[in-house]
Amino acid sequence: MSSVSISGLRADLSRYVRKAQNGEEIQILNRGNPVACLKPIKSVTEQIKDSELLDKMAKEGVLRRATVSAEYILERKPLDLGTSILDALLEERREGC
Repeated sequence: MSSVSISGLRADLSRYVRKAQNGEEIQILNRGNPVACLKPIKSVTEQIKDSELLDKMAKEGVLRRATVSAEYILERKPLDLGTSILDALLEERREGC
């Protein structure tokens, strides 16, 4: 993995993008400290292989595919338990003393 400063990346972005397209990962530094990584994204072929691998693992029972999208779960309103988590925690601590 090669490294480049932010200013170096700005000055020669096209060169570093070509490197990433060719499979190289580039570590981006801010004042000598790593802050990000520029790396190639998976091709459509690689994404299909990943999907096929997940299907195979599901058939073997290694994993279960999701039956509901995450959006459904995130859209659900939280349960109203009649108390706050903080109140429940404080009550539990009082009972333990």
